[in-house]
Amino acid sequence: MGAPPSRPIRTRSRLPRLPGWAPWVPVFAVIGVLLASFVIGYDTGIGEDFTSNSLATILGIALGVPIGLAVADYQGQRALSERRNKVLGLLRGELLTNIVSLAGWGRHSPKELEVMTFSDFLRDDLWVAFSDSGELECIRDPKLLGAIANAYSSTRMAKSIADKVANATSRGMSPPTAFVNNLWVMLEKGVPFALEDTSKAYGLIHLPGDKVSGEPSPGAGASQPQPPGP
Repeated sequence: MGAPPSRPIRTRSRLPRLPGWAPWVPVFAVIGVLLASFVIGYDTGIGEDFTSNSLATILGIALGVPIGLAVADYQGQRALSERRNKVLGLLRGELLTNIVSLAGWGRHSPKELEVMTFSDFLRDDLWVAFSDSGELECIRDPKLLGAIANAYSSTRMAKSIADKVANATSRGMSPPTAFVNNLWVMLEKGVPFALEDTSKAYGLIHLPGDKVSGEPSPGAGASQPQPPGP
């Protein structure tokens, strides 16, 4: 049985990026015109005030424009960093919820009962919302984004199989058919994989204020789920 189709990651449509030197073209053009005006005014003696004002304008543009561009770039990078940290912080919380659910599979109640509500505790609401709105564009690290996407894909697969097992169980298939037994086998293999992928993605997310330690990611040391009893 194949995995459920994965949702494409959407990004906001953007205009083509201009080269880094493009904003300077009109600046150099204005400076060139003013320099020409300064030279003409100086050579022809048009007036001392005109040449003085031209020189002041040239100096103002030469100093003011680079500073303005640098400030705008700094503000843009800061806004992007804040948006990235906010998105990653929310996703990390959702990943932690899934880690707790995956690591606790079969530990608190018989799996035949737990499977009925297991998928309800596996979340991907924030991931879907950020993907659809294009907010994932602020995550510029392909490795990190790929790890998070892989974690949600593995979790979604385990969730889909659990739903099928729960549906078959609710129909009272007794004894279980070969189809249901195969689903159980797939679920028992899928849960550890989903836990591993989710723990890996969680461990790759680093935010300002995080303490650097050698502690493993949540769920990294969890024991492997055991198959349901006969």
